[in-house]
Amino acid sequence: QQAHDHLVIYTRSFLVEQTTPAFFALSDTHSIASDIVFEDLDLDYTDLGGNISWLFPVEAQQVTEYYIYLGDSPEPAKILGENGSFPWTGRSQLGVVPYYDSDLFVP
Repeated sequence: QQAHDHLVIYTRSFLVEQTTPAFFALSDTHSIASDIVFEDLDLDYTDLGGNISWLFPVEAQQVTEYYIYLGDSPEPAKILGENGSFPWTGRSQLGVVPYYDSDLFVP
């Protein structure tokens, strides 16, 4: 499939279609945190507690927040839910961290 880098919109009436469209340059980037470290300081077998830290992504210009989850697998769900978004099964949110932080304490 051919890559596209602009979104163009033409208006149309009963008489004519616009000859010069409005346009918007698309930016499709992804940012991945790396070197995630978690040292479990809670001594109970079934509990977690400690600091989670990571390195900032190389491409971090689009990052506004980090959402940290406890998941039952390293991969997200690959099927869409009824509302058109990925289902929330298999993960529990631990916290939300602003883009300028790179750690979260889990009590």
